[in-house]
Amino acid sequence: CGVILVDDRILTPEQQEFAEQHHGLLLKFMVTYGLTDDDYGILAERYVKTVKKYLETESLHQYRFSTILWYRLRADLHKHRRRAWKEEAHSSLDDFLEVVGEPDDSGTSILWSDIEQQITQQQIELLRLRAMGFTPREIARMQQCSHNAIHCRFKRIKKKLKRAGLI
Repeated sequence: CGVILVDDRILTPEQQEFAEQHHGLLLKFMVTYGLTDDDYGILAERYVKTVKKYLETESLHQYRFSTILWYRLRADLHKHRRRAWKEEAHSSLDDFLEVVGEPDDSGTSILWSDIEQQITQQQIELLRLRAMGFTPREIARMQQCSHNAIHCRFKRIKKKLKRAGLI
């Protein structure tokens, strides 16, 4: 294998050999947590850093490498998922509403009919107001409720539509 770089530092031959010997742990972690090749890059970077840290820090040798590795990989996976969840939760339905297109579009009417089967009339009205260009704050004022309530309603709508495979 070639030379592995970590933070612009090269792994020593000992570290590289250790990394190659224990690489199966990373693959087992990915299988255990049902991860795909898309997740490999993030986890491989943490794996190499953990190898380097483990071999350079004598006090860590009281623990098995697999224990430390899985702890760190789980922490990174949790951070990555939390970050993705936050991005998803903070994204608005605007992207979805752009897909809806023009009202006279035949694909749009089919999409709206599928949507209407999944959500309540009140939720449909929220989507239509948003599609007409009203902001969540404006919708909250119109419905005489808080901006936060509207935000929560949009999250529920998005969750239902995702579950139905519509977005």
